[in-house]
Amino acid sequence: MSLTLRTISREQHLAYIQSLPSASHMQVPAWADVKSEWRSENLGWFDATGQLVGVGLVLYRQLPKIKRYLAYLPEAPVINWYAPKPGGSGCAPMLAHLKQAGRLLP
Repeated sequence: MSLTLRTISREQHLAYIQSLPSASHMQVPAWADVKSEWRSENLGWFDATGQLVGVGLVLYRQLPKIKRYLAYLPEAPVINWYAPKPGGSGCAPMLAHLKQAGRLLP
C-alpha cells in the first residue's frame, strides 16, 4: 500500500493526535506557536482509501545567506502504532514534498 502526503489543517492534525492513546507534545499544532521564529506546516499521510494514517508538524527556518530552509519534525511524524502497519514508506512522499517546495537541499 502506498501513502500520499498533503498539507492538512491544524484542526485535522489535532483531531488525529487526539484519536491516539498518546503523542508527543511537540507534535501538537500549538507547538508551532511556541516556536514563533519558525514557520510551520501540518502534514498528513493518507492511505489508498484516503484515510488519514499519520500526521507531522514540520517547522521551517531559513538558512543564513541562501534561499533554502531547514525542515525539522520534532519527535518525528505521528502514526498510530496500534493500527496494522500501513506498508510503504512514509518518508518518500515527505522528502518529495519538502524538496519540491524548495525546503530541502538536493
